[in-house]
This record gives sequence, structure tokens and C-alpha cells, in this order.
Amino acid sequence: MHYNEILREHKIGFPLVHSEANFRHPLAYGDTVDCTITVPKIGETSITWRIEFRNQDGTLCWSADQVTVCVDMSDVKKKITVPEWMREGLSKMTPN
Repeated sequence: MHYNEILREHKIGFPLVHSEANFRHPLAYGDTVDCTITVPKIGETSITWRIEFRNQDGTLCWSADQVTVCVDMSDVKKKITVPEWMREGLSKMTPN
């Protein structure tokens, strides 16, 4: 499901509340980058996302952990529980 659909039809948003990035290895012009997004944690009202960039040799070059919180778009200051249908879909992105 596309984020725009979640915003428009379900009136749910996910503002970023924490972000941490680590630069581990340089990327050079011409490198091929593979991006992986996983969901290591689904809390009551928040979701933790892990983004990793690896070069063509599989070397981890950059990683970030980001936390978003689930809000009702009619009152963005109010956190809401991550819906079960979303929790079920995101659980497929949990690292092995």
C-alpha cells in the first residue's frame, strides 16, 4: 500500500521523531548501491526503520535507524496505536 493511500484513505501519518545515521565506508562515483529497508521493531505507537546502503562488493557503507510515530491526521499531536493490518504487513519486513 502506498503512503499516500494511507494518508488519504486511512488518515494516518508517520512523522519522523528520531534519526541516527552512520557513515562507515566511502561510496565513489560509478559504484552500484543496494538499499535495504527493514523494520526491526514495531511498538505500540511507533515503528523503527533500518536503512542500509551496500556497495557492489556487499560492503556496508551507510546505515540509519529512524523512528516514526503513528498519528491521526486530524490531530497530529495525538499518537495512535499502529493498526493491526499495518503491523501485519510491516512484520514481513522484520530482519531474520
